[in-house]
Amino acid sequence: CVKVDRYKKLLKDEKDVKYAGMYYNFEIFHMLEKQIPVDSVEVKETVHEFSWEPVGSKFAVIHGESQTNNVSFYGLKEGHTPVLLKKYERKSANRIFWSPTGQFVVLAGLRQMNGVMEFIDSSDFTSMGNDEHFMANEVLWDPTGRYVITGVSYWAHKVDNGFRIWSFQGKLIKSISIDKYCQLCWRPRPPTLLSKEQIKEVKKSLKKYSDTFSLKDRQRLSKAS
Repeated sequence: CVKVDRYKKLLKDEKDVKYAGMYYNFEIFHMLEKQIPVDSVEVKETVHEFSWEPVGSKFAVIHGESQTNNVSFYGLKEGHTPVLLKKYERKSANRIFWSPTGQFVVLAGLRQMNGVMEFIDSSDFTSMGNDEHFMANEVLWDPTGRYVITGVSYWAHKVDNGFRIWSFQGKLIKSISIDKYCQLCWRPRPPTLLSKEQIKEVKKSLKKYSDTFSLKDRQRLSKAS
């Protein structure tokens, strides 16, 4: 994707040529298709953030002219032009953070927006949770896509330093304050030993496995009691 800035008006006078107004195009290059076709998405407002879904076929754009921005999600399919899937209006968000496994996304209003967050499932655009980490300046997904960390770094603010751990659904799990906390890094997740076919089979049979493990959990609880 290439972002192209364009002027709306061309103003000419006797001595100079001036340009007025801006709008933006996203030129989408389909690199794996024959002759690399190009599609265009026009955005008439100021663009603040663009982000691809890491695993999937969607991208999101934050655009607007004021403190509350709009967030648009587009979907791509081979041989088709991008389709607007969902538009959120008047959102307190200036950053987009996709889960490493795709589908789930955090819309965050960092720094001057006071750390407000919304956790969204982009498969059906369900809002799973809303919360706030005041003065947060970072959002970090863990490599599995199950947990999210928000932090207030000493590098950005000298007070209220620390981090919070959230589930991917936006449930607060742990809040930890650390004086002069600066940075947290997740341990990288090693690549899976399963083939694509095996992963597909596991996902297909997930309910069967879930029922089996739930039964074992209940048996252990009954023994413990």
